[in-house]
Amino acid sequence: MAKAVLTHITTPLTPPKLRQLRHAASQATKSLRIIVISKSLTLTSSSDSIISELLARIYLAATNPEDPLLDVTVVIAGVCGYDPMAGVPASELLRFDREQIEVSRRQKGWSSLLFSLFDEETGVNEDETVSSGGVETRYDSVVLGGTFDHLHAGHKILLSCAAWLSRRRVLCGVIDDIPERMERKRAYKFMQTYDQRSTAVADFLSAFRADLEVIEIVRLLDDFGPTRWDASLQAIVGSKETRVGCEAVNTLRRKEGLNELDIHIINVISQDSVIVNDDEIHAKLSSTGIRLYLESKENLKKLNDQI
Repeated sequence: MAKAVLTHITTPLTPPKLRQLRHAASQATKSLRIIVISKSLTLTSSSDSIISELLARIYLAATNPEDPLLDVTVVIAGVCGYDPMAGVPASELLRFDREQIEVSRRQKGWSSLLFSLFDEETGVNEDETVSSGGVETRYDSVVLGGTFDHLHAGHKILLSCAAWLSRRRVLCGVIDDIPERMERKRAYKFMQTYDQRSTAVADFLSAFRADLEVIEIVRLLDDFGPTRWDASLQAIVGSKETRVGCEAVNTLRRKEGLNELDIHIINVISQDSVIVNDDEIHAKLSSTGIRLYLESKENLKKLNDQI
């Protein structure tokens, strides 16, 4: 049964708050929607770096390592372009108050996290180290791309930040079902089809920013797609893993006489940490991990059938 979770982002973000959010994730059987309500979070007053850190902490708390297939979606009221509570049955609503958003990491011996402190009453971000950068430039047209297999928290943070940066249009390239390319991936038999992956991307972007004029999903047959010729593009969003690809896009655009794109890099997250170091990329939340999970479930079923 799907659970819609209403969360308040307030100061201070104490451990009991995310602990209750993790509890909600353990109770959801298929999907979990988290609605963030905060007067301080607006498209004109919050940068994508602040939003990416905030979303990473919420997704990390709501990620259930024992159920990587749980579909968690975080939307921000007042930003998504619709009433996120409309049509949600009371039986599917878990309402959390100020004492209920965070997870206790100390009990598990995990490292402590730096939290952005948002005050819902005054709209002031009290963490000067996070807020000092101010609001970054926003763009009419933002692009990103990838495989987006089994859409997970890392993908959703990336897509959310692209949508946050855009005033009007998000162009997302999704890699086509190219056998020679897909078969190089681990447990590739459990990859979703292009149609499944592109639909998931479009649905998520529509949930996070329904007010965007254009949400455009294109089929990628190579590493560049429309970035080869689309002169209206202004920024590209990627992760640490894809920074080289973003820079390659700009190299190609220079050769073609097109404007270079501003590059926005989003930190990779793992099941234990909001920020993953370069030498810990293997530990990130990944599509490969989900496919291996599905493969192990199938192998276990086959083994049980033989008994």
